[in-house]
Amino acid sequence: MGETSTFQLALFGVVGTATLLVNAVISIFYGWKVYRLFTTLLTALAAAVVGWFFVAPHLPAKYACVAPIVLGLAGVAIAFPMQRVAAFVTTGVLGAIVAVIVGALYNMPLDFASGQTIAVAAAGFIVAGIPAAIFLRFFVVLTTSAWGALMALVAVAGLAFVCLSTLPAPDVQMLTVILAAWAVLTATGMVFQYRLIKAEQEEA
Repeated sequence: MGETSTFQLALFGVVGTATLLVNAVISIFYGWKVYRLFTTLLTALAAAVVGWFFVAPHLPAKYACVAPIVLGLAGVAIAFPMQRVAAFVTTGVLGAIVAVIVGALYNMPLDFASGQTIAVAAAGFIVAGIPAAIFLRFFVVLTTSAWGALMALVAVAGLAFVCLSTLPAPDVQMLTVILAAWAVLTATGMVFQYRLIKAEQEEA
């Protein structure tokens, strides 16, 4: 029974590591493409859902299926500006959370009915969201490369744990190496993605 459990844990670790590595490779090298595809599909799906539930019921039965199709295609058409909206909202929310956490570290009360807390959160939202929307491509390339690099390092740690059944205690030297590896992977992903973008522009 113990050997079976160990084997299952090892198999789970290998599968999890492989999944993380695939995620890392896609994020590092194709993050910009995946982001554009994801936002396009999500916008089209949201528009189609609106068409099906809110427009189709008001149309004759034989034309009901037209609403989600037309609105879905319209969603594809407006997907590009929605990419900026998605970047603005997502990064703004993260900025608001970080601003509130930093404020709490400086003894700001975590009272979301308080004007001070709302003002700090709003400032974090704006400061983080606006640059992300303006410099959309750089923001997406940077964040996807950084995320992929992090996933790659987590995958390596998972693989080491599966092989060694333990992980060494981190020290300053190890953390420095990890940080350097993360930075190198992030920079590599950014360079690759920008070259891919440039090649697409030249082909167009």
